[in-house]
Formats: sequence, structure tokens, C-alpha cells
Amino acid sequence: MISTLLTGPAGEPLALAEMKLALRLDGDEEDALVARLITAARLNVTAVTGRALVTETWRLALDGVPRDRVVRLPVSPLVAVMALRTLDDDGNATDWPVTGLVLAKSPALIVLPEALVGAERRAQLGIEIDYEAGYSDADAVPADLKQAMALLVGHWFEHREAGVVDVTAAALPLGVAALLAPYRELRL
Repeated sequence: MISTLLTGPAGEPLALAEMKLALRLDGDEEDALVARLITAARLNVTAVTGRALVTETWRLALDGVPRDRVVRLPVSPLVAVMALRTLDDDGNATDWPVTGLVLAKSPALIVLPEALVGAERRAQLGIEIDYEAGYSDADAVPADLKQAMALLVGHWFEHREAGVVDVTAAALPLGVAALLAPYRELRL
């Protein structure tokens, strides 16, 4: 199973002006740094929660069909399945209908068609699923996820001299873990 980002978000869920106000910055000398920290915070929140904060397009490549045909997409909340295809040994694609595949939006679960079980395809990464995941826009992102981002940005801004290598999980603001905890999906 390989997951690939096809199209990143059009913007960030946390505005630069909003973060500058929180950091009490008046000038624009630090804008590039704060913008990079906002992006890093979004990526961190996505990595911890498995949630895209703003709509993104992903591709999941699978070797085969699970026994129960249910596939858990690695990024949620699911907006839509855009394409389902099988690939043969020569790389030729066969498109499959995507209507009726969605089982749940968060966690993102889909049920593959029964006919796909016996379909001819290459043995490795012979099934591709393209899908959109994320919240519709910055206003739709839950406030606690945005607050976790703001805490991370503030922490990294204040401790930038420590460098990435020196910052440990224990050094992160305690509130970040608490804000993200309800969104972590446990896997057994």
C-alpha cells in the first residue's frame, strides 16, 4: 500500500495575519518564517491525526483486494472518491465506477466492488484509488485543530534557535497532544 499526495491544499487553515497577531509581530520581516511554520504545523497535525485540514487529492495504490473488500483510506475526512482503476502488467488502466463505494467519511472507508476481486491486474500496486480528503475551507477546520497548529507555530517561533534536531516531543507544548487526542485514530 502506497499513498501519494497528488494535489496539496490551495491554502493554509491558519492565516498569516492571524498568526502574526498571536505572535505580536508588527512588521513583515518574519513573514516567510511564520508562513513556513504554519505549513510545518499543518503537516504535523495531519501526520498525527491522519486528517487533511484543507482539501487535498490523494492516490492510494494497493496490491490486492482485502478479504472483506473494505479499504481504509489513510487520509480523512473523505470528500469524494474520484477514480478507481486497475493496472495490467503493461501499465494499461481499466476504470471502474466509483458510485456507491463510500462506507464512511471519517475514518475514510470504502467498499471495493465484488467484481474487482477476480479482475485481471498486475500483482504489485495493481489497484489505484484517487480521492479527495479534507475540510472544505479554513472556516470548516475544527477550532481545536487550528489551536494546535497555533501552539506549534508559537513554540517553534520562540524556540527556533534550538533547531529541529534538539526539539523533542517532550519539549512541545503540552496542550498540543490534548487538542489532537480526540482526532487520533487508534489502529489495532
